Amino acid sequence: MKLYFYFIIFSLFLNSCTNKTTILENDKNEEIDSAALNLSFLFHDTLKMSFMDTKCGEWGGDSKSIRVYKKYLKYPKEIILMDVREFKMNCDSISPHHQPEKILLKEKIVASKSMKILLIKAIQEIMELKLNSSSIVSNSGAFSGMRTMDSTFYITIYPSPQWTNFNKLFLQLKKSKK
Repeated sequence: MKLYFYFIIFSLFLNSCTNKTTILENDKNEEIDSAALNLSFLFHDTLKMSFMDTKCGEWGGDSKSIRVYKKYLKYPKEIILMDVREFKMNCDSISPHHQPEKILLKEKIVASKSMKILLIKAIQEIMELKLNSSSIVSNSGAFSGMRTMDSTFYITIYPSPQWTNFNKLFLQLKKSKK
């Protein structure tokens, strides 16, 4: 029930603001609320987003995660930082105690405007995926999730379809310099 409440509040907030910015991205105009780029309304401390594919079938597979948090420079001025992690699973040596190999770790990436836009799109996309998904008992290893560290905002989808905007944001963060 809380999830629907947060979704409604989030949707109303995005639709009620009249201060719009037109962004040219991939040759198509998209309007993003410039107030939403602040992201302070969405989370108080830290937002963690994660996705696991089906490389090893029902055991899951490679996983990616993005941690988004704020750093206050001089109150109320803040910057949005992102950490990115990627883990590779070796499907030949799966056991209950097996730990995936960490292959990528970047921390304290300062979020650019395009990263903030992709973050907002990823949040909107996972909410739409959750609302449009049906409950299926499955052995799928695909998982998508997003939550604040204080658990006031929590969405999980299992089995999960591709989370396109999360992957775009992940690739952009992966290519970025610290």
